[in-house]
Amino acid sequence: MDEFAFRRGVRYGTILVDIESRRPVVVLSDRTSDTLAGWLHDRPGVEVVCRNRASAYARAVKEAAPQAIEVADRRHLLRSFSLAVEKNCHEHRPCL
Repeated sequence: MDEFAFRRGVRYGTILVDIESRRPVVVLSDRTSDTLAGWLHDRPGVEVVCRNRASAYARAVKEAAPQAIEVADRRHLLRSFSLAVEKNCHEHRPCL
């Protein structure tokens, strides 16, 4: 799951993609935890959730699919890692 802009800065939605087939499952009208939790409540068989670090998504998964294994989204994980490495390099520049 990830958010996207219907109209940047104005309206955002959530897209859910099947991890195995890499095909979109559904596009939700917003990116709130209530909307996602409602969708997940109707699908009790969700086993794995791949998400970014958005707190709204974390709340929705904990509430509606507590049995699901949460996996870090590769794109966001690599982005966070690269920012941490960059910050570390800048802080220790004199040593390097």
